[in-house]
Amino acid sequence: MFRRYPYRGWLILSIVLWGVAAYFHYAHLRLLQPQQMAQTITNDLQKRELAIKDFSTDITSIKKIFTDSLNNDDVNRLQRLPFYIYAYDKDTLVYWNSNNSIADLSRVTDKHTIILKSPGGIFGVSRIQYPGPDSNRKIYAIIPVQIAYPVENDYLKSHFVSADYIPPNAKVTPGDTADNNSYSVKSIYGNVLFKIGFHASDILNKGPDAIYLWLIILAALSTLSWLQLLIITLSKKRSPLFGLVATLLVIAILLSCRYYFGLPFGMENLAIFSPRLYASNPYLSSLGNLVINTIALLWIIVFIIKHTPYKSFLSGLPSAFLKWAVAIFLSALLIGYALGYVWIVCGLVLDSNIPLDVSHFFTITIYTVLGLFSIAIITAVSCLVFYFINTLLGNCITNKYVKYVLIAVTGIIYIAVFYSYIRQYQEFYFILIIWVLLFIYLLDLGQLKLTSDLFAPHMIFWAIFICSFCTFILQYFNHIKGWNLFQSRSINNTLAF
Repeated sequence: MFRRYPYRGWLILSIVLWGVAAYFHYAHLRLLQPQQMAQTITNDLQKRELAIKDFSTDITSIKKIFTDSLNNDDVNRLQRLPFYIYAYDKDTLVYWNSNNSIADLSRVTDKHTIILKSPGGIFGVSRIQYPGPDSNRKIYAIIPVQIAYPVENDYLKSHFVSADYIPPNAKVTPGDTADNNSYSVKSIYGNVLFKIGFHASDILNKGPDAIYLWLIILAALSTLSWLQLLIITLSKKRSPLFGLVATLLVIAILLSCRYYFGLPFGMENLAIFSPRLYASNPYLSSLGNLVINTIALLWIIVFIIKHTPYKSFLSGLPSAFLKWAVAIFLSALLIGYALGYVWIVCGLVLDSNIPLDVSHFFTITIYTVLGLFSIAIITAVSCLVFYFINTLLGNCITNKYVKYVLIAVTGIIYIAVFYSYIRQYQEFYFILIIWVLLFIYLLDLGQLKLTSDLFAPHMIFWAIFICSFCTFILQYFNHIKGWNLFQSRSINNTLAF
């Protein structure tokens, strides 16, 4: 099923995975319905009320609180309770298991939960009867409904305790409020504690969680595997040209659907697809889009190299004039691609919010890893593109040194034409042209011929050579970014002075 045409195993696996992902997506959207979010708050609050009811029968623990006889196990158990405890002896607070700011508790007179608002958020409060004749001893059980912070940052964010996807700025009103757009939150005793309303623009769709995301990734990989195996088999039965056209057609359809319909299952809500993290143009509107487009190009170039007679392309051109015309075009394409590669890396470093300066350990985030992964993929694809174009150039110009001169002249022309745009980094672009020439020269050496054995000594050399240059580019633009930031701060300090 997985190894024989038409590879039904991969097709069935992809359908099953997409079906499971669709179910997760439906369940996720259902959780975001206003009525369901109100029910989620109700279920969480009632669960904590039942825990309070159970605790009120634990006479031994309650008495220990007032006799200062709690041991370590008792304290740890009380800390794990799903509600807060505030115990008073007369007006003296003798025990508490939370430091949250709570409103005035004096109006709490019985065991039924009431809702109190305070600077620290919204809480449900009830009173636990002390098991004894001493009426001065009072225990208040407090259920956190919403935690609010006057100042928020990456670590402190206002939220509803029952679920992090509930909008923290949802409108909470008293239970007797007549509002048809609000939903009731009830206690275990059936009384309405408060009503909550949601504005559509405030509903938080954070995109898929880890399991859901892996399902989508595995579904996409299984689908692409089925398509690739199908295309390879058909190209062997018919012709490599058919396989190449089919590959281009599939990629064009997939990318068109991506740009026209958007990403499926709420993936556009992931930070990697946010233009606030990185955006260059409508086609590279996020880091995720950059990765997708790069993988699409990788798919094309790998298919060409592995499943087409690319080494014989252009070898049968009928005239010298046509060969030179194609060679000039390929040289321009080679240098243009090299400049485009640097332009993308430059944008990732200078014009994005991705911290790519790995020399400062504490600035590294998950987006640093994703950014470096993206650059690694782009670099790998670029090297294959250089190799492919160099092969075609070799079929047009048999004299290697004439080819090197043509590439060098083309690079100088590029720098002269775009001098006004690259004037600030002209030294770097001259180094880039020299590196491209060195890369092409090394590709032409028989001892360094590319093979599929990645652990061969010369392939290890290629890895070190390419990674060293990629590191140089990153460090160069990181240095420029740091210098620009230093100058900006100096100017701001001067203006402030």
